[in-house]
This record gives sequence, structure tokens and C-alpha cells, in this order.
Amino acid sequence: MSVTNREILQQLNESKLWFEAVKVAPVWAKENDGETSISSMEGVTSADVGDMICKGPKGELWAQPAEKFSAKYRPTEKTDAEGFKKYLPNPESSRVMAAKIDHPFEVVSDRGVLKGQKGDYILKSVDDRTAEFPESIWIVAEDIFATTYKPI
Repeated sequence: MSVTNREILQQLNESKLWFEAVKVAPVWAKENDGETSISSMEGVTSADVGDMICKGPKGELWAQPAEKFSAKYRPTEKTDAEGFKKYLPNPESSRVMAAKIDHPFEVVSDRGVLKGQKGDYILKSVDDRTAEFPESIWIVAEDIFATTYKPI
């Protein structure tokens, strides 16, 4: 795929496909204690020491800087057998802008190259609502988006 982030974001902006959503499902996470690569559903990404390694409802993994993570989620007392702790989303800080893509696509994120399938979503922070070309974007699979986010 040769479409760049700028081209795909331009298409989304011109088509006015962005809508606001909020994360409603919990995540499980633990602090990363060593530089590592993560095989996510969208590709291999990197995680730095101190990042939070997150696990979603289908066991999918991704990394997030600890500072961003702690602003979006609050801990519970539950921990699983792998040492992942359950976190609930903070409704006000778990809001995103999302756009559904109607074809396979690829974007370059701050963590690596991510590949999406037809029907998957590109997300950006709600703070980037007016940013045509935000620095940070990520992909959420269609079925996972449907169970973990709620349009608002």
C-alpha cells in the first residue's frame, strides 16, 4: 500500500468521516520493564521501558506511554495470572475521534507501521479534533471498536 498518512487523513477530512466516541470497556495493563517489541493485530510495534503494555478484550496487545495511560484509566483491585491489572476508562479523558475505513490500509504511527482491514477504524485523540494531520493515530479493528467504544 502506497497511500501515506497525509493522503488517508486528507481523504477522511474531506469526506467528513470523523465522529466522536468514548471508550467504555476496561483494559488490562502492566508496566513494561524492558524494551520490547509487541505483535499487535495491526503489526509489530515497540514498547519502551516504563510504558504500559495493554491487553484488550480479545487478548490483543499494544503499548502506551504511562503518562497518557494514567490520564485515561483508573486502576481496580483485580489482577490476572499474567500480572495484568484491570483498569476502567475515565469517561472524560477516554474520548477519541474515529473514522471507519472502507478498504485495507496502512499508517505509520509513533510506534511503527500499522495495517488495517476493510471496516477498521483510524483513531486520534479528541484533543486533535481540529488537527488535520495529527502526529498520533492508531487503528482499532472493527469488531473490537464495536464492543469497546460508544459513539457520542
